[in-house]
Amino acid sequence: MNEAEWLACVDAVELLKHLREGATSRKLRLFACGCCRMVWDKLAKRTGRAAVEVAERFADGKARREQLSTAWNRTRSYCCESLASSILEPYPIHYFINGECTNFDVKDGLPLVRDVFGGPFRPCAVDSRWLEWDGGTVRNMARSIYDERAFDRLPVLADALEDAGCAEEEMLAHLRGGGPHVRGCWAVDLLLGLE
Repeated sequence: MNEAEWLACVDAVELLKHLREGATSRKLRLFACGCCRMVWDKLAKRTGRAAVEVAERFADGKARREQLSTAWNRTRSYCCESLASSILEPYPIHYFINGECTNFDVKDGLPLVRDVFGGPFRPCAVDSRWLEWDGGTVRNMARSIYDERAFDRLPVLADALEDAGCAEEEMLAHLRGGGPHVRGCWAVDLLLGLE
């Protein structure tokens, strides 16, 4: 797939197939968690939602494999097993690619693919001066947005980046875009040095 095909593609499954080999397990897991958050109201609070939260912590190295397995076992009887498995497996995306996730229409995942993985053909580079500007304002804002899931503050982050000297149009446009945005958002991850 070339850049023009990537930009024109409206099939989330095709984009995921293209990304499958180069994506980190963290990004894939956070994409799966983002999909779960899109059907949040369909997940049981004490099991399904809790499992997604554990999976997000696990992706960031803040939960152990045993905690993830326990959350998954509690969830299996309350939501589709493929959705639960998608947050447990090291490479969970195959559940979406194979159409096995019955609680989520992967076609709805196109904006999430673009949010989590960005554009793989022209990666943005972060200038350390942006992160150091004004006592670390940009980095601190990015960390706060990530930790608090306060993605509604991304346009403010874009303004701060621009004030810090950022002229990366793709990054600024993404941060100012309507989303959806989830943990694993490529622009926030880039600012935080996460893969």
